[in-house]
Amino acid sequence: MSTRDAITYGAVALAVATVGMLANYVPARRTSRVDPMRALRFE
Repeated sequence: MSTRDAITYGAVALAVATVGMLANYVPARRTSRVDPMRALRFE
């Protein structure tokens, strides 16, 4: 494999982007289900 293999770089970039999106999506989805007034009462 050469150091300039475009398919490998593209696959790695896609994998990193997918992991990053999931790392943000899961907590955001969980947080969006909480009632805002209930969350503010605990602060």
